[in-house]
Amino acid sequence: MPGRKLSPEMASFRLLVLGVVRAYWADHGGSPSYGEIANALDTNRMRVKRAVLALVEGGKLLRTPGPRGLRLPDQHEDALNRLRELGYAIDPERKIVSFPGQPVTKPILPIPPELDYPRDSERGDGTGDGDETQSTRTGKGR
Repeated sequence: MPGRKLSPEMASFRLLVLGVVRAYWADHGGSPSYGEIANALDTNRMRVKRAVLALVEGGKLLRTPGPRGLRLPDQHEDALNRLRELGYAIDPERKIVSFPGQPVTKPILPIPPELDYPRDSERGDGTGDGDETQSTRTGKGR
């Protein structure tokens, strides 16, 4: 929405949604559902969903697929820092966490190419397509 200004009601509603998410995390240690946020703010779920999507675009919330998938960005960094303190190797670009002491391969291993073997009848080595008998292949039946 470049060029459009937010009305005070829109900006404050987003802040209210963010406040509910923060309070819910503090009280319950997990993410609220859209319905729980809507009930807390006495509004509908669609309005909450639009506000959440705007907060995600603004970097104020992180959203993962599935129910109760809202996270606070500072929680994400705190979790990564805690894992680093415990000795885990973290590659944030590839989103990989390696256990302490586990070797870390830098490049991702390539997928092996699919092998394309010619069929027996296409080889031209005299083996044919399997219709010949053993005696004609070895030359002993002639």
